[in-house]
Amino acid sequence: MNKSAGTLSARYIAWKVLTELEQGNFRHHADEKLEKICQKQILPAVERNLAYEIISGCLRNKTLLEFYLSEYSSQPVSKIEFELRWILVISFYQLLFLDKIPDHAIVNEAVNLCKQENKIGWSKFVNGILRSALRDNVVGKKLRKISATTSYSHPSWLINKWRKDFGEEKAIEILKWNNKKPEQHAAILRNFDETVKELVPDIAELSDEFDQQILKIKDFKNLFKSNCFKNGDVYLMTPWSISITRQLPLQPDMKILDMCAAPGGKAILTSCLEDVEITAMDNSSRRIEKLKENLKRCKIENVSSVIGDGRDSAKIFGKEQFDAVMLDAPCSSLGVIQRHPEIRWRVTNESFTSIQILQKQLLSAAVEVIKPGGYILYSVCTFTDEETEDVIDIFLSENKNMTCIKKELNLPGEKNMCGGFFALMKKN
Repeated sequence: MNKSAGTLSARYIAWKVLTELEQGNFRHHADEKLEKICQKQILPAVERNLAYEIISGCLRNKTLLEFYLSEYSSQPVSKIEFELRWILVISFYQLLFLDKIPDHAIVNEAVNLCKQENKIGWSKFVNGILRSALRDNVVGKKLRKISATTSYSHPSWLINKWRKDFGEEKAIEILKWNNKKPEQHAAILRNFDETVKELVPDIAELSDEFDQQILKIKDFKNLFKSNCFKNGDVYLMTPWSISITRQLPLQPDMKILDMCAAPGGKAILTSCLEDVEITAMDNSSRRIEKLKENLKRCKIENVSSVIGDGRDSAKIFGKEQFDAVMLDAPCSSLGVIQRHPEIRWRVTNESFTSIQILQKQLLSAAVEVIKPGGYILYSVCTFTDEETEDVIDIFLSENKNMTCIKKELNLPGEKNMCGGFFALMKKN
């Protein structure tokens, strides 16, 4: 970065996050990238919110914005240096979607960003394109008919897959859902009356469509300042994840292994539902530290943490040591594109093979460590056959001592929840 610490603008930070995401093939989450940069910079809340708005908006509308850019660029978009392309994409997003920012400010910021990077040639190119777009009234211009790939900004292979798997109408519903701004929810862990009194109606509201233990968050800033958050009475979590956690038939004193646990939401909620003993394992020391922070804030004492690979569970703990395993398995995460729009640009058609192998290995390890009569609760935040029904069918065919009691697939947007799948299985 060429700007001195503490002086970065929202647009500059958005540009840094987007370019770094593309350099890393979108493997990281955009909000985590933004958080990492903001930890090093002095950024007012208004600027931080604007940066996040630009980042998420550009990721949701990447193909559409590049289409608008192509209407005014003398070069094919694919030939433009990716750092320069993101400056232009950010500018078109502001022109088309953020009506409170003056046009001249958008152009000036883009040109200044080029100069900050000592790219004088870029600044002339950017200025020319944006001035042309403004003269042409790009906001009100009726462009030629565009494809679903362009208008919904998803890779064509993914759209075609969903059309094949779910039909045209359902595929379009999924695309529209993915491009909506997500609502944020939290589970009430304890002290229901006091929590509602403090948070409702200014900071949160009780949701009519979900059970009364789930809050829809309206004001994050004041939520984090609230006593009930600091005391660990609430935990940010999606309604779908909450519903999955409640599928496990709990009994007092059950020993449960949460195999891929971090950041700990399912273990925390489960520990508050019943007096059980939970071992939360994850193979990332960084994520385990985050899990420990969450356990401490929520004052959870019946969950212990272990760094380890779930596939080595039998070696670490011994065979038939647990009454249940919760396996929130690594997956393509296609069911949470609404919350993490960068995922659509990360996953490829070839991703499923290696992911499925890992999922089956983790399930095989889970069988080894549960006692006879024990349960496996398998879940993924995706909805592809390759990671849901196919994995469970193969697993059950190879493990005749396992029976599937219940399973459910939720497509993105159904029940106003993100996409996902779970299967509850029992060892005979």
